[in-house]
Amino acid sequence: MAPDKNSSQSIVLLAAGASSRMGRSKPTLPLGDSTFLGRILDTVRPLAPRETIVVVGEQRWALLRMLEAYPWVKPVVNPDPIRGQLSSLQAALMNLQPCSRFWVHLADHPLVTERTWRILWEEAERSPEALLLPEYQGRRGHPVGIPYAFRWEILNFTGAPGLKRLFLDHPELVKTVPVDDPGIVADIDTPEEYLQIARAAGTGVPG
Repeated sequence: MAPDKNSSQSIVLLAAGASSRMGRSKPTLPLGDSTFLGRILDTVRPLAPRETIVVVGEQRWALLRMLEAYPWVKPVVNPDPIRGQLSSLQAALMNLQPCSRFWVHLADHPLVTERTWRILWEEAERSPEALLLPEYQGRRGHPVGIPYAFRWEILNFTGAPGLKRLFLDHPELVKTVPVDDPGIVADIDTPEEYLQIARAAGTGVPG
C-alpha cells in the first residue's frame, strides 16, 4: 500500500521499559515474520505520520540497532526510564515537532490493526479538540490521541496518575471511538501471554 500524503498527526511509541515481567525486551520479541516494534512501525507507516518518535531506555542499544532499518523514525533516549511511562512521554514531547495531534502508543500493544489506526486518524480530523480513546467492547485501550496544544500541560505533570491526569482534568473533551479490534487492549506482559499470541501469529517459539 502506498503511503498517504503526509499527515499533520504524529506518533509517539513508548519502548523504554525494562520488560521485567517478560524477562526479555518486549519490543524485540519475534512476532510472525517481524518483532513487536517492527510490527507496530510497519502498521503505521502507510499513514505517513508527520513524525514518528520511539522512546528507548533500558534496552536502548538493541532497539537503536533495530531502528536503523526505519530511517523515518526519530529515536529518543529516556535517560532515567525507571521513572516510568510519563517520563518517557515527556522525553518524547521535548523532541516533538509541532503537529495537530500526537498519538501515544505502547510497545507491548503490537496487535492494533491498520484499519483501527485509520479509523482513529479520521476521527481526529473530525474532532480536532478531542482527547481520543479507542474502545473495544466497553474497554478503553491504546493508542490515545492528544491535541498538540496539551504538550506543555503534560510536560508539567509529576508523579501519579501520569497521563491519566489529562483525561481526568478535561472530561468534557474525552471522546471514545468504538473499534472492532481486541488489539487495543491486548497488552502482552508475561511469557504465557506472549506464547499465546506468538503461536497465533505463526512465530517459531523455542520450547
